[in-house]
Amino acid sequence: MFRKQAARSLASLRPNSCFSSLSYSTWSHVIKGPEDPILGVTLAFNKDTSPQKMNLGVGAYRDDNGQPYILESVKEVRSLLTWQLNEC
Repeated sequence: MFRKQAARSLASLRPNSCFSSLSYSTWSHVIKGPEDPILGVTLAFNKDTSPQKMNLGVGAYRDDNGQPYILESVKEVRSLLTWQLNEC
């Protein structure tokens, strides 16, 4: 008994064709925006077969052991800022 009621309830949640066509016509006039350049970096990463590749499309970089990888440029700036703060 319970299973039949649950099946009927789930069936009632399916979108009907009127709702689907309304949703489509609501957004049909919107022009597609430009491709996201970060996604292009990720696509290039996925195609690259080099074992030394590094995915720069993500916000936090990790080495092969899952440890944070800090870019050399970030290390240099951090060192410079630390030096400047210590001079004040």
